[in-house]
Amino acid sequence: MINNRSDLSFAITNISMEGQGDAADNTGRQADFRIIWITAGHGVITVDLQQFTYAPQQLFFVRAGQLISWKPDTGPQGFVLSFSAGFIHNSEPEFNEAFYGLLQQLLSDVKINSSDAAETPEMEDILLKMEKEYLGNNSWKTELLKRYLKIFLIHLSRLLENRMELPQIHRNGELLQKFMALLEKHYLTEKMVTAYADMLAVTPNYLNMVIKRCTGYPASYHIRQRVVLEAKRRAAHSDLNMKEIAYFLGFYDTSHFSKFFKSATGMNFTEFKKELIYFNATAVA
Repeated sequence: MINNRSDLSFAITNISMEGQGDAADNTGRQADFRIIWITAGHGVITVDLQQFTYAPQQLFFVRAGQLISWKPDTGPQGFVLSFSAGFIHNSEPEFNEAFYGLLQQLLSDVKINSSDAAETPEMEDILLKMEKEYLGNNSWKTELLKRYLKIFLIHLSRLLENRMELPQIHRNGELLQKFMALLEKHYLTEKMVTAYADMLAVTPNYLNMVIKRCTGYPASYHIRQRVVLEAKRRAAHSDLNMKEIAYFLGFYDTSHFSKFFKSATGMNFTEFKKELIYFNATAVA
């Protein structure tokens, strides 16, 4: 079962789904960030429309609003950390900025293997401490959870330092956060970097440079990916056709949407729908 509490902008849930077959987990869908740590079990996890095999000592990073489903061979066990961007804010701006950028980079990778890492035992111990504190009712609870989360993220950065370039500590973390918030609010109507640059009172080139420095990808990439993600969701979870989805996403020219979709995904919308039918068929099998 998954135990969930929603009284904080932070939650840690314990996963235990042995013998339950297919199961969906939408815990924390409203959180800005979710980190899933698998400690036991094997099977398949689907994040929106991406399928991954899971095994012990793997981590998954999930964006706000993404749907998760499990197809276990042996039931998954582990933890789900769900928290808002605001929860990691503290009196240390450099920490806030660096790790917000780190989390945005992780979200582009989705899956990380932590096997044989020296940091793993310490990270599991911190998760157990966080779970105990979260389920308790002690004074200074929120402050202690923030500190545990900070320590966990530091260990996570060490785990990843050899496989990805961590964000430089700089003063652009606030711009990244504002951009991502604006993107979530306006992606249906604004598809150009210039629009977000105007809202943030910076030049498009500067915005692209800062976002790329923080996340590894320019602002234009994040805009395309957010729009495409919504298009895929609508195709998968509604009966809308391409013209209706294009209109919903603010494309009044279907051919323009078709070119946009192919440029971002490498396949046209019809090919994606065929792949989606096959994906659904194999998921049920």
